[in-house]
Amino acid sequence: MNQAHISEFVIASMEAETFGTWLIEGFNTRTVKLLDCYFNFESASGRESLVETARKILDDNELETLQRAWSQVFCIGPGCVPPEESVVKTGLSMQEPRDMALDWYYRFKIKPAAGLPADNLGVELLFLGRILSSIPEDNETEKTNVLKETETFVRERLAWTKDFYVSLENKKDNPDFSLILPFVSLILEFIDELSGFLSEHLESVSES
Repeated sequence: MNQAHISEFVIASMEAETFGTWLIEGFNTRTVKLLDCYFNFESASGRESLVETARKILDDNELETLQRAWSQVFCIGPGCVPPEESVVKTGLSMQEPRDMALDWYYRFKIKPAAGLPADNLGVELLFLGRILSSIPEDNETEKTNVLKETETFVRERLAWTKDFYVSLENKKDNPDFSLILPFVSLILEFIDELSGFLSEHLESVSES
């Protein structure tokens, strides 16, 4: 989020949508293209460690192998860890975190992806991408209000992702999990940096 000729919020929106789409669809021709665009942008920005690890995994493995690993980790494998806050926190799907996520979507009049729990991380990241792309640049009052809402959403609704990552990391000796972990690491890095960026931006607004 540091190339000045492009709005930081537009860049963050595209990154959120890239990760959200990957979490929902897995590895396919479209998501690989999205990830490649993200890798190229981040490499040009001088951020190469995690990016190069994930890029090497894409380069060294067949698409079918990667999709199988994604399915085993998130959907159907023994010990799979669905990317849902309810599951991570309670062991069951469609619990209170789902309802809390839905409250946010209804507040912004955004319909969540059909067929997936509202607290699925992919769904939440697509929602985040939508609100980031809606931040106005020409109305400072409205811009600040949307930024406050966005910062609150990231802080309250995405804090669980650290526990999600730990659940995956605990199984990193499994080859499927080891293939997927670097991509999830990128998502956590994105969330952490976005949270800091939003907080700093709001602090600068309050001081001006």
